[in-house]
Amino acid sequence: MVEKNKIYNIEIEDLGSSGEGVGKIDGFTVFVPQAIPGDRIRARITILKKRYGIGEILEILEPSKDRIESRCSLFGKCGGCQIMHIDYNAQLKMKRNKVEQTLSRIGKINTKVNPTIGMDNPFKYRNKGQFPVGIKNNKAIIGPYEMGSHNIVDTSYCHIQAPITEKIIKTIKKYIDDFSIEVHDEVKRTGLIRNIVNRFGFATGDVMVVIVTNGRKLPYKDELIRMLKENVPGLKSIVQNINTRNTNVVLGHETLVLYGEDKIVER
Repeated sequence: MVEKNKIYNIEIEDLGSSGEGVGKIDGFTVFVPQAIPGDRIRARITILKKRYGIGEILEILEPSKDRIESRCSLFGKCGGCQIMHIDYNAQLKMKRNKVEQTLSRIGKINTKVNPTIGMDNPFKYRNKGQFPVGIKNNKAIIGPYEMGSHNIVDTSYCHIQAPITEKIIKTIKKYIDDFSIEVHDEVKRTGLIRNIVNRFGFATGDVMVVIVTNGRKLPYKDELIRMLKENVPGLKSIVQNINTRNTNVVLGHETLVLYGEDKIVER
């Protein structure tokens, strides 16, 4: 019988829907974040349910042949990527396998699933980013949430975002710090700036920046526009989106164009 807080050796056989490793202890299913198929690990059971458990890696006894060193220093803390420590070609095979399993086991559909078509370079490809904004030690922080939490991982650079994202984040951090702009506190429901959203047209170079606010009035708006125009090549649109609701949904129903167009051209 599997017991909570007890340590077990586990062979990881599959990949879960959230990128976690899946193994079994005497037929009992255990999900282990950051473990991958082919790993043999020592893990402690941290959560125990009737039909499954969740474990944490204590030691990798034998790494999978597909395990690599993630190029991102925030991997494992940031909740944005779950399988960056798996060889890319192996990722493609695992994704194909996941589709086959879903169709056959859940959909009861037996059909051929072609190999996953990969990218030449699986980095810097995302044309949209959205990041919560916070304050730490009296300085603006912007970045994705930690895995499984609403704690912000402060960063300006992301390996999978279009490179222009870094310039946008750094500029808005400076605007917040230089002009002492209040940021939104989701617990107290106070403060102004909630999220930053950016869009980038890879074929055109067009850039849109969206500032999501907890209210209509945006202090030093002209200074923000000037700073973004000076630092963001290809800037075609700056938009303020107003979201005063108590919700995890990023965008509200009202949008104001601060500069340029209300859209960008993707291609």
